[in-house]
Amino acid sequence: MNEKQELHPLTPAQSEFAARHHDLVFRYLHANNLPEEEFYSEVILGYLAAVQQYDELPPPRKGDFPPLAFALMDAAASSYRKERDRLRTNEMSLQEVSLREMAFAA
Repeated sequence: MNEKQELHPLTPAQSEFAARHHDLVFRYLHANNLPEEEFYSEVILGYLAAVQQYDELPPPRKGDFPPLAFALMDAAASSYRKERDRLRTNEMSLQEVSLREMAFAA
């Protein structure tokens, strides 16, 4: 699935395939030491994108599903980390400005 494509509702066959292979999500989280409560909702989007891509690619190009799923979950986790870190940096910058303002006001 290229970056311009978005997830769309799963077909019944895709839903069944996703349910059958859902354990890959937990294997990915465990293999990468990612806390489920923080990362599940992020990597599941990569997993579902992999389900759609795998189903929608022509059969000769399909290959194995787990490597595709892990690659797209990796991309989703990486995007989440970057955004989380960016927000934390912005939050810390705002806190520093507030502390400086308090110091000047005193």
